[in-house]
Amino acid sequence: MTKAHNKVIVQQLVTEVWNKADAGRVTEFYADDFVFHTEGGDVQRGPDSIKQWLEVTHGAFPDISYQIGAIYAEADRVAFRYTVAGSNTGDFRGIPATGKTVHLTGHMILHLNADGKIVEGHGYWDTLGLMQQIGLVPEFGPPRG
Repeated sequence: MTKAHNKVIVQQLVTEVWNKADAGRVTEFYADDFVFHTEGGDVQRGPDSIKQWLEVTHGAFPDISYQIGAIYAEADRVAFRYTVAGSNTGDFRGIPATGKTVHLTGHMILHLNADGKIVEGHGYWDTLGLMQQIGLVPEFGPPRG
């Protein structure tokens, strides 16, 4: 696979799977041995972990939308920065719905195999910003000084 082709695969993934919550297409993009390293240090394994993530995020934010802001490819890896917006109308990991709309940023690095499937990922998103926007953590004030 070329770098350009790998970027197209990732763009299709975001559009067709992440934004549409199309769990039926997950195995088109993720390899059976897929491993994801979360910002908290946890590891998720296999395409079913992506299906669960889709269920959780789209259950809490049914109108969630991801937009790629920048995308880079090197060899068999694709890195991208994204923005996400959605209205919190469902429970999110045990947190009741707030009705608030959130706007976040995140970064993802994906490793694709020779078949163009994702075998590994590292993701980082603005968890603190999410907690502040839904009202679980107060906004920080200006610096004292």
